[in-house]
Formats: sequence, structure tokens, C-alpha cells
Amino acid sequence: MWAVDLEVPGGIVGGTSLHIAATASGTVLSAGTGGHLPNPGPDPEPEPTEEPFTREIGVDVVLDRSVPDVLTFDPFPSVVDTERGVPHVRDFSGNAGDRSSGISAVRFRVDGGPFADVSELTDSGDGLKAWRRKDVALVAGDHTLSVQALDGLGNHREVTAVIRVHEPVEPGLADQVFAPTRYLHDLVDFAHRYLDVAGVPGTVTSAVLAARFGQPFDRLVEPARFQQAVAPVSQTRIAVEVLRGQVASTVPPEVEQRFRGLAHRSFLRSLGTSYEELRDTRTAGDPARVALADRLGVGMTGTRPDRLDQLTTPPDRITDDALETLSGYRSTAGDPLRPATEAALVMLWRRDALRSRWRQEDEAARDSAAGPRPVLDPDLVGQANLRNPRPTDPAFALWTQRTAAISAGLAEIRHDLGAGGPQLSRFDQAVARHVGTIDLPALAAQDAAGADITSPLAAFELALEAFRFMARCRGLLVDGVELGAELEDVAAILVQAQKRGQFRTWRREERQAGLVLEPASFQPDPPSAETDPASRWRRGAAEYADWRRTLAGRISAADGIESGYVKVLQGGRGDHAAQTA
Repeated sequence: MWAVDLEVPGGIVGGTSLHIAATASGTVLSAGTGGHLPNPGPDPEPEPTEEPFTREIGVDVVLDRSVPDVLTFDPFPSVVDTERGVPHVRDFSGNAGDRSSGISAVRFRVDGGPFADVSELTDSGDGLKAWRRKDVALVAGDHTLSVQALDGLGNHREVTAVIRVHEPVEPGLADQVFAPTRYLHDLVDFAHRYLDVAGVPGTVTSAVLAARFGQPFDRLVEPARFQQAVAPVSQTRIAVEVLRGQVASTVPPEVEQRFRGLAHRSFLRSLGTSYEELRDTRTAGDPARVALADRLGVGMTGTRPDRLDQLTTPPDRITDDALETLSGYRSTAGDPLRPATEAALVMLWRRDALRSRWRQEDEAARDSAAGPRPVLDPDLVGQANLRNPRPTDPAFALWTQRTAAISAGLAEIRHDLGAGGPQLSRFDQAVARHVGTIDLPALAAQDAAGADITSPLAAFELALEAFRFMARCRGLLVDGVELGAELEDVAAILVQAQKRGQFRTWRREERQAGLVLEPASFQPDPPSAETDPASRWRRGAAEYADWRRTLAGRISAADGIESGYVKVLQGGRGDHAAQTA
């Protein structure tokens, strides 16, 4: 019996196939005649012979260094407002899980700073933990948030998200010249100068108008209120605000609650459900709850209370704040110029559910048995296609890294093809170095005979059309014909083969960074986009068209849920200042 402990060398990534061999060496004692050891006895036996032997057995295993199964951010608005000079402070949360070894730690950082453990980590069962980082202060500007989860074996997974903290800009006089607030200011000034009330001049002021009509004429023209003053608002809403202001002191609390309850029921109906259906589904099984969440477009989280639970608020207990947080509907009571909610939870859930579906589609299409296909191939995606070309953006960081690697590989191949010596020798050496030992003439003969050579070409990451071009180029060299511009095509083919060999690593990087083909990270080609002449070898027409078709469809889907949700909450459009005037 034997046993040994082995340590896998560092730097070997998960999924790598390892061959483990055991070798036994020794000596076989042989009597020479019967093949048995000598027996004691009076008659002498032949002297045994010693024959050395070596035997090896082996086993192939796949290294298990899988990252945690789950790591997510709970939805939060991508753009938030803050007062000038005051940081925006908020909590961030999400889920992390690993069913095999569990989660040992979750860490959080902002803008590439040091990682620090999250403030709360709660066990949700089945290897899943809910994490929360409280009171993160963010100054005005763009920020990249990173969360990292470590499983019980020390493997880690990291995802990032981006948030923009916006300080409202007070417009100057030149910016307000044609704004509706300037028109209102001039109109009130005109009334103050030229209108008399009961023979008394100068009586009409913005304060008098505000008291008379129940609308904030006196504050609509303040530069600090410009953003709220020109925001779209329904005309019906303005009428309701005025009426509620007139009768507020005489309305019993139960009537106010009934109004809020009706607003909540109306909102649920607009989503396609009701409070009664949500209440009945609270005790239903997971399939029924998942089906309802999918129907409403909000998706389902793995722990309770989930998104359906948050929607299931009794109408007789719903508050103005809860209604605004869930739906984005602002109460018609109170200050009409107070800042709007950052983003309704239901809208955030719908965006998150849509993104989760896109991620699943990407994994199904790009990690299939047909082979990996990265979301971000620099030969398909130019810098103009990146929505946020900043060093802290994950898409830009990967694009920059991969673009540099392709450029370096192409420069090396060009050097090898242009080095001294006969062109045929340089050609063969470059192919062997950058693709592998491939017998171009033999495969070309099989191809000419009608054999299917796609399988052997796949081992070298070569497409059939590219192989045939290279075979023809080599044939010219054998015939003594020097290559000219064709060498640039050969270089493009070789670098494409190198690039395709990295696709599996690229997809692993994209999954770890949480990168999805989505409008938040990518945008369509600008009209002035130029095409690389050599790109036909490095960028297939089908892949190029598929990337853009997928992005266009997802832009349309994102716009659809945004516009559809706005229609739920707004019956009309216009700006507060103009409609009030």
C-alpha cells in the first residue's frame, strides 16, 4: 500500500486537465526454470536471477478551482443626485453563494481602492449568503464598485458595477433665456408692473400667485429648482395637487389611506396582477412564484422576503414613501418641487431581470459545445462601441488589454514573416511557431480530394477558408513566386488563430467581471466607423452581424421597458413651469 500528498503548482487555472502518474520500480526474483523462488532441500537449486522492472500507471483529472457560483449586486440606480459639496451616502447589498464549499468572506471596494470586508454577511441557507455594505459615501463623479466573494477553498469571484453621482448644475442667465422658467419670470414681472387689483398697482407678485393658485410660483424661477421646475409632469397631477392642498385640513386620515390604497391597487393592475393574487401566491410553491415574477418582469431572487413579498403590501397599510419607493409615483400631497425618487424598485427589478436573462442567453450561446465566443473581441468591437471608455469601466479595461495583446502578437508575426532567409522557410517557421505543427500540403491534398478536414483544422483554430488561402500562398512559394501583400493576410490569419486560442480565457474573464452584451456597456457603430482592410480574416461577417443584431435587439428591449413603465405612471407630458403658467 502506498499514499502520497501532492500540491498543484500555482498559476494553474480551474478546468485544467492534469495527468498524475505513479511509477513502481523494483526487482523480480526468478529461479530460471520454473519461475519460482528456490525451495529449501538437500539438492542444490539453480541460483535465482534478479530482473529489474519499472511499471507506470496514470490517471487524468480536472483541477477543481471553480469560483463561487453566485455573486450579485441588488439593483440600485445607476445615476443619483446629491447636493453640491455633499457626498451621496447609500447602502449596497447582494448575494454570494457556493454550494460545494460555501462562502468564507465577501469584500467590497470603491474605485480600485483596498478591499474591506462587508459590514453584514447573513446566512440564507443552501450555501447562499446575503451581504451588505453600509454607509458608502460617494462624491460627485463616476465610480466603479467591486465586490469579491471567497469560497471555503480560497477561490474568489469578483463582479463590478458603475454608479454616477450627479450634482445639479444651476443654469446661468444665458442658459435660461429660452427656458420656460424664464418665461414665467417675465410673465410674473409683467403682471406685477402693469396689473392692478382693485385699483392698487404692484399687487400681483409671485408669492400672491402661489397663495392664490396653490402652486409654487415663487420658487419655480429659482435657479436651484430648475431641474424640478422643468421636469415632465401630468396636467392632471397639477390639478390634483391644487385640490388636495385646498381640502387637506378637512380630509379624514382614513380617506387619505383609501386614496393611497387605490393608487397602490391601480399600480398593481398596471403591472398585470392584483393584491389578492400576490397574497395568494405568498404560500404557493416556488414554480408558481417564479412564474408570477417572470410574468410581471421583475425576476425572482433566491431568498425570502423576495420581490413579490415586497410588492404584497396591504392597501390599507401602504404609505406615501413605500408607494413612491416601489412604483416611483410621488404623492400629490406635500411639496411638488421636492426631488424625485432616484429610481422605482420595480423599474430596477425589471432592468435587473432583463440583464439576468441576457446573461443567461450569453452563457448559452457563447459557452456552448460549439466553442467559446467572447462578448468583447476587439476585432468586432471598436472603442466607439464602448459606452463608458474609462479605465475603471470593466468593458474598457478588457478591451484595452486585449487590443494590446492582439497588436503585440501581430507585430511579432510580421517580424517573423519578414525576417531574413528564403520566404518559404520564413513562412513555415512562422506557421509552426504561431499556430503549431500543421502539415499544410497533406491537408490541402485531403481537401482537394473531397475529405472533410474541419476537425483537424479546429485543433489549430483555423477556419477552412483561411486554411485554403494559406495553402495557396505556400504553393506559390514552392513554385518560386514571392508573396507581397498576401503576407499581411497571412499575418492576420495567424493572429486570428492565436486569438481564438484565448477565447476560453476571455470568456472566463468576462464572467468574472460580470460583463454582458448590454446597452449599459456597449453602443451601436457611429456613422463614421471605419473598417480594417485585413479584418475579413480576423472578423467573420456572421459574428460581426450577430453582435450588432443582438445589441440592437437589447437596446430596443431596454427602451421598451423604460417607455412602457413611464406610460404607467404618466398620463400626459409637459413641464411644471409652463403648465402652471
